[in-house]
Amino acid sequence: MKITDYLTSLNARLAEGHTSEHTFRGDLEALIRSLLPEFHVTNEPSQVTDCGNQAYVITKGSNQ
Repeated sequence: MKITDYLTSLNARLAEGHTSEHTFRGDLEALIRSLLPEFHVTNEPSQVTDCGNQAYVITKGSNQ
C-alpha cells in the first residue's frame, strides 16, 4: 500500500461519518506491512501490560 492510498482510504472512511479508532486499524496495518515487509505485525496482541494493551506489536525474525 502506498502512503497516498492509505490517506485516500482514511479520507473515504472519515467521509462516511461513523468512525472510531478501530475503523482505521486495518488500513494502518496494511501500510505498516507494506513499508516493513520483513517484519511481523500483530494487531491487538494478547500480552496485557500494567498500562493496557498496545495496538500493535511489530517484531522481526525469531521474536515473533
